[in-house]
Amino acid sequence: MVAKRGRDPKPPPEIIWYYERFPEESRLMSGPFRLEFERTREILSRVLPKPPSVVVDVGGAAGAYSAWLSGLGYEVHLVDASARLVEEARKRSATD
Repeated sequence: MVAKRGRDPKPPPEIIWYYERFPEESRLMSGPFRLEFERTREILSRVLPKPPSVVVDVGGAAGAYSAWLSGLGYEVHLVDASARLVEEARKRSATD
């Protein structure tokens, strides 16, 4: 997985502020958000081409879907406005 922070255009300050403080990297693994994660994976499994294919995960945050897709054999490029979340995705990718 290749994780990149988008360069231009710069997101509004309130967006940056929110994602620098909100624990997005753990959101999909708890409570009702777990259903969102599982349902999204189910839908993606039906509509994506078979691996090996290239996928761009725009707004991929900390890489929950990117890590899963990479594990299935996809070449995944993650892009997000939050430098903190891109760094988290890089860390996750390095341990996978």
